[in-house]
Amino acid sequence: YQFGGAYLDIDFEMLKPLDILHHCFDFYTGIGHFDRSPFYIGNGLMASRPGHPILRACIEGLRTNQDKKLVADRSGPPFFIKILVDRMSDPESGNAIALPPVYFYPLRREQKNLAPHAKRRLYKRESFAVHHWAGSWRKPSAYIKQKKD
Repeated sequence: YQFGGAYLDIDFEMLKPLDILHHCFDFYTGIGHFDRSPFYIGNGLMASRPGHPILRACIEGLRTNQDKKLVADRSGPPFFIKILVDRMSDPESGNAIALPPVYFYPLRREQKNLAPHAKRRLYKRESFAVHHWAGSWRKPSAYIKQKKD
């Protein structure tokens, strides 16, 4: 928020620099594919100029949204989408945009296990990054306690 810049989840792969997007937009993120939802905006990749009002709303929302039981509802895509809907058209948000899936989400979640060559065929000239849906923040199944029968 203070300095501006880009945030990407650890399971994103960069395909090319984001510099041109930084120069064109005050705030940007990506529309993606998520399960069976027709519309999804991920908060796994976002970038902005310093002090952007969308980021300010996210920070304020995190402070007041602690009553939600699910982390995704507290700080994930549902939380992020609500803020974007409320703030994107605000003139103070400047040149803010949610770019089409081809930019950052050329793979759907159900395509994450495709062979590398099959995945690369889904990337387009417009693709800047790809979300691999790795879930790398989750505990490996070997460390999860199994239920006793």
